[in-house]
Amino acid sequence: MDESDAGDLLLSNGKFASPKEIILFTLIAHSSVLLRSSILLSMAASSSTLRFLVDYCCLILPTVLAVSIFRDSIGSLLACMLTVSLALLYVGNVGSTAIVPSGRVQLLLSGQFSDHHSVTITYFRSYVFVATSVCILAVDFGTFPKRFCKTEQFGYSLMDVGVGMFTFANGLVSPVARMRTPKLCKELKSAMLLATIGLARLVFVRWSGYAVNETEYGADWNFFFTLASLKITVELLVVVCVLPVGCTLAVAALLAVGYEFALQFAGLEVYLLEAFSTRCRTFFSLNREGLHSLFGYASLYLVGVHVGRLLFNFRQQLNERNNIAGWSILKMIKLLIFCAAFAFACYHCSWLPSRRLANASYVIWMCFLCIFDTLSIFVLVFIVQCLYMSIPAVCRNQSDVEWNWIFGSCLWTSINKHGLLYFLLSNVITGLVNMTVETKTFNASASLVILVTYSFLGSLPFALPPTGVMLAKC
Repeated sequence: MDESDAGDLLLSNGKFASPKEIILFTLIAHSSVLLRSSILLSMAASSSTLRFLVDYCCLILPTVLAVSIFRDSIGSLLACMLTVSLALLYVGNVGSTAIVPSGRVQLLLSGQFSDHHSVTITYFRSYVFVATSVCILAVDFGTFPKRFCKTEQFGYSLMDVGVGMFTFANGLVSPVARMRTPKLCKELKSAMLLATIGLARLVFVRWSGYAVNETEYGADWNFFFTLASLKITVELLVVVCVLPVGCTLAVAALLAVGYEFALQFAGLEVYLLEAFSTRCRTFFSLNREGLHSLFGYASLYLVGVHVGRLLFNFRQQLNERNNIAGWSILKMIKLLIFCAAFAFACYHCSWLPSRRLANASYVIWMCFLCIFDTLSIFVLVFIVQCLYMSIPAVCRNQSDVEWNWIFGSCLWTSINKHGLLYFLLSNVITGLVNMTVETKTFNASASLVILVTYSFLGSLPFALPPTGVMLAKC
């Protein structure tokens, strides 16, 4: 891929996708979970190899199909998946019991059956990793819809939501979100690892001549540097008590509003969008997008921390048989409604989001999308668990094996646990593919074959190691 190709991967204003289409794309995660659950609810526990194949076909392949065969009809793909899921549930007589007996409701909300929050977080984070990994290679093929490519300055695009959801997903599982005091040494090591990866990527790009567009983050900056900066800054502020753990949402709002004020009224937006040819040749000037967008991404990260705390609070209150356990979910619903109203207003007032600037419109759009997906996955997991409990044969034998067979997605659990490694492997394979072949010359069939092979091989190390034992025990 040469410099002209890199430039082609950015959309000019007005050629972007619609928010509705992006929301439909993220619903693939929900349809995938439902399809996988309906298949496993209808079959007896079997080998780990079979479950990996089911996991791949249900959880990863639909995303590949969405950016290839169904790129112009994602709604049809969702309808097909939903139809198959409902048919399997009907044929298997799953959920035929209209009401789950009260005794089973108590069991559903206790012990192993109350782990809604961790399953929800695993599914959300894993899908973010999977969708991002699929798209970073798919975008290089000529069959990839141009409206899904990253926007040059402002607009809605599928590729633009990747970094936002990635940031939110990291905040979701931060020590602060899990109500733990961050260990400074551990967080420093984690941030240094991300910074080292970012530096290695920079060196590789300079050494190989691999084409990147400097308007994304700047001449030297990349998203690994952004993640490292966010991690060390937020956790450090908590350790030194500058940032109270209960005020993350308020601080996020102040950051977003203050940064937006600077963009609109202090001339910062014009400064950040200045052409590269007229910039001073200093590090700060050449990387102004990446450095200044940290304020917007920090706001999004803190919202992720807040939502993570609500989910972990729900589990803690449920275990303590606290009658106010539902308040955590109610708070998420209220936050979702606020973000939805704000995002709707931004869309109709033509206040477009900008991934490049991480402006307030982008932050609120990402907050809505991430909270909507997290909350709806939470509800879906609860529904599937109710279906599981409604099967008399299963209710008579609620063993760990049966439970984990259905809810313990070893592939997604492993990807969630080793997300950085999975993402790095995907980046390496993507780079090798682009340096080896001219991806723009492939037709739709060849592109699909390469994407399926790429996604399958990229997932294999996280499910079936050479020993034949599953990497992530469920």
